[in-house]
Amino acid sequence: MPPLSVKQLIAVQPTRIMALARANVVMAVVLIAACLLRVLATAAYWPALFYSDSFAYMGLAYEATPVAFQPDRPSGYPLLIKFLTIVGHQLAVVTVAQHLAGLATGLLVYVCLVRLGSARWLAALAAAVVLLDANLIVLEQWILAEAF
Repeated sequence: MPPLSVKQLIAVQPTRIMALARANVVMAVVLIAACLLRVLATAAYWPALFYSDSFAYMGLAYEATPVAFQPDRPSGYPLLIKFLTIVGHQLAVVTVAQHLAGLATGLLVYVCLVRLGSARWLAALAAAVVLLDANLIVLEQWILAEAF
């Protein structure tokens, strides 16, 4: 199956999604399981999990414009928090974005391995290591820079 262009990705139709799922059955099953686990983690720990650093990142995001600075913390994560919560201060938006980034990382592993010539089932197995790791799923639920 040839790779999708950006234009094709934007206009993906249900029949195309089903054709992709049939061509990549193992990866589709892994991706569905990964999505289900992330939905369960989000429901269990709504809206987010906090560590002592989480409060520091939230403070950095909202103390100054664009963000405050601390030499021992990365400024990119508070900037991301501020960007994602620009409409309203909803922490769930941050955690959902982190879960989507985790799913995108797993898909990237799969696509890269398939493009390098790996068998689809083997690429799906490698992606499953990233997509189904409970530690990574919980890390995506924390307000911490490590998630991104």
